[in-house]
Amino acid sequence: MKWKLDSKRLKKLLAYQNWPESEKKLFDTTMISRLSWLYKMSLAHSNNNQGISQNNQDISQKNESVSQKNKGIVKNNLDIAAHRSSLEKNDDDLYILKNKARKIIETKDNIIPSCSIYLKLAPHTNLIMLARGNSDKSDKNEIEWLLFSQKQGKEINNQNAIPETKLLFTSKHFFQTLGWSMANHLYIRGTTRMEMRSTLKITASLNKKADTDDIYLDLQPWIPLSDAPFASLPFWEKIVVILVMPTVNKKRLTSRTNLLKQQNNQR
Repeated sequence: MKWKLDSKRLKKLLAYQNWPESEKKLFDTTMISRLSWLYKMSLAHSNNNQGISQNNQDISQKNESVSQKNKGIVKNNLDIAAHRSSLEKNDDDLYILKNKARKIIETKDNIIPSCSIYLKLAPHTNLIMLARGNSDKSDKNEIEWLLFSQKQGKEINNQNAIPETKLLFTSKHFFQTLGWSMANHLYIRGTTRMEMRSTLKITASLNKKADTDDIYLDLQPWIPLSDAPFASLPFWEKIVVILVMPTVNKKRLTSRTNLLKQQNNQR
């Protein structure tokens, strides 16, 4: 198989870093699909050659002397067993590769999408998570979560640089937005700063406000430590529930707390 690019496509490829995110993702999935197909073809070719070699070996063994017949049968059985074991291992490797590729390529509403490899490798020292929604007076108080990446801009005429902000991801679900940054390794614990700008309170317990690091630890692990998870169908490993409460009037919150204490005293 030959890879051929004309001058127009080559020029386009050289400008890869200027592509929009959607085109970069399409390029990634195309390359992964192509490499997966090539690997599958190479395995099929290898298995075919092994089969031909096995047949030739069987023919040569049939021409051996009668005195070596029993020994030849035993050797033949061992060779067949080894051949079958090799085929099974190749099938397992191909199944694992398919699942790894599917994890990147497949897009569904109930799974966290992958970002482009370019975006994963780009430095993200400061991430901003913003909640945007309708007013409290609205019947539908829907919230949209937006994730931005912010980096220090260039100084112009010795003036303070204005930070450059770029929108990376949006979703109606908090976990999908935050999880997207973690699953795609944009948020790295101890390196990346995550700032949440919201009028909502996110609590890890009744008295403790949750921060990004707490949620990150609760959602671990993101990266499988081996290929074992890809050797079988995916399954639920952990369910995490997050409590998001609208900001309420301080006086109203105090009255609720007092009422709760009175009810507890009566029990």
